[in-house]
Parts: sequence; structure tokens; C-alpha cells
Amino acid sequence: MPIVLASSSPRRRELLERAGLVFEVTASPAEEVHDPQMAPHALCELNATLKAAV
Repeated sequence: MPIVLASSSPRRRELLERAGLVFEVTASPAEEVHDPQMAPHALCELNATLKAAV
């Protein structure tokens, strides 16, 4: 299963490269949700779902 980094974050790209992973970068046009009222795991799941749906 290929790894797709759906982010244009240089830091995230660097982390995957340092881990020795092979991946492709496809930045998602989806807007990330930043809601301090949401639990961190729910926020992560929501943003991943939004990015994958585009």
C-alpha cells in the first residue's frame, strides 16, 4: 500500500524521509479544521477524512 502525504508541510516530509519511508506528496486542497473544543483524536480523524475525500 503506497504512503501518500496529503500535506505540503516541510516538517512532515522531513519526518517521513528520516524514517526511510517511500512516499508521495499530494497536498490536499481541503481546509484543516482547528477546533480546540474537539478531542485531539477526533480532530485528527476528521482532518484525515476531509483530506482523503478530496
